[in-house]
Amino acid sequence: MDRPEQWANPPKFSHSFKFLSRPTDVNPEKLRKMYYEDNLSASQIAQRLDLSKTSVLERLRKIGIRNGAGKLGITDPKNYRHMSAPIGWKVKEGKLVPHKNEIKTCRLIVHNIRSGHSLNAVAKELVHRKIKNRNGVVSWNAPTLRRIYKLWKDKL
Repeated sequence: MDRPEQWANPPKFSHSFKFLSRPTDVNPEKLRKMYYEDNLSASQIAQRLDLSKTSVLERLRKIGIRNGAGKLGITDPKNYRHMSAPIGWKVKEGKLVPHKNEIKTCRLIVHNIRSGHSLNAVAKELVHRKIKNRNGVVSWNAPTLRRIYKLWKDKL
């Protein structure tokens, strides 16, 4: 069967696809600086270097940085490194900003617990008032309220 003329010399696709660099092509010191000094997450580094997050994580592990080993638990509101924000906050463009409705709920929880109400009583009160949790459901439990109280007791 005769092939059309354009099929005689098929095009080489290497010039039309961007070369996907392997994580070994990235300078380890540059990765270390981006992760520790610039406080970038693996996702943010991947975007800047045009690599996959998996390849960045693999390279970070090879140079001795395990995932989440950034600032030893310090939350930097200017560059939040996790997927979900703590209650009372929201992530907007990679930064933590206050979530006004959640802060109102946190303030109510802290106030009621300081007033001597039990965690279960506060949970029942929130359900009675039909206050939705972060998932948009009117459902509260003692462990969640304990976590909120520990986070906000010194701030509100």
